[in-house]
Order: sequence, then structure tokens, then C-alpha cells
Amino acid sequence: MWTLLRRRFFDALIVVWLVATLSFVLLHLAPGDPVSAVLTDARIAPAVRAQWRTHNALDQPIAPQYITYVSRLARGD
Repeated sequence: MWTLLRRRFFDALIVVWLVATLSFVLLHLAPGDPVSAVLTDARIAPAVRAQWRTHNALDQPIAPQYITYVSRLARGD
């Protein structure tokens, strides 16, 4: 019984990780800039856009972005 539950738990973790990774990849393959898609108002200052990019780790390479994404996802952010 416990073996089955343990196996199902680990299978569920793998599925959640695969879905999270797939969503991360699809968001990065989409055309355009995520900041421009979210902050559509032209009156928003470039400094605010840069701050938003820095806060969401979009100014870093893909690997640190993924690590930030997964760690925030694990915390429920």
C-alpha cells in the first residue's frame, strides 16, 4: 500500500514538473516581450519596465530564469 502511494506521489511530482517546464518553454517561445504584453500602457516609464524585468528575472539568461520560475512556483508565487 505504501509503495503504491509513494510511487503515485513521485509520478505526480514528475507530471507537475513536466507541466511547469512546458509552460516555461512555451512562454519563452511565444513571440514578443512578456513585459510589453503585460505593461501595455505607453505612459509607463522605461525605468519601471526595466525594474519589472529585473524583479521577474527576465534580464538574466534562461537557466537562472528557469530556477527563479521553479522556486517561485514551489512557494506558490
